[in-house]
Amino acid sequence: MKTSTATLAPETKRRPPRTVMPLPETLHREQRIPLAMVIALTGYGKTKVFAMVAAGELPGPEHDGPRWARWRAGDILDWLEAKTQSRRDAATAPAIVPVASPPKRGPGRPRKHHPAHALATAEAT
Repeated sequence: MKTSTATLAPETKRRPPRTVMPLPETLHREQRIPLAMVIALTGYGKTKVFAMVAAGELPGPEHDGPRWARWRAGDILDWLEAKTQSRRDAATAPAIVPVASPPKRGPGRPRKHHPAHALATAEAT
């Protein structure tokens, strides 16, 4: 007799914990750092880092060969400082409260309970 996998107890599938690259005591501005360190500094994952590089939101890596990509530490530190400064400015800026306007709706399809629908069906007969 065959048993389906749906009837068996499900196995727990857990991701292994993300290894965090330890940050060095000092970072020199001209030092080249690997992707793992950029992830540790920014807090973003690999996909998000490369998406931000493609969008021009994060400085890109320097390539020295097809499989070697390193970021200049000064670029990442400058980006982090600019991001921190913009958050500070946003926190001290006066809040702008938008005025809520009622949602605009188009005519849409007439409903059966709508009086216009009742008139249209009465005139058609």
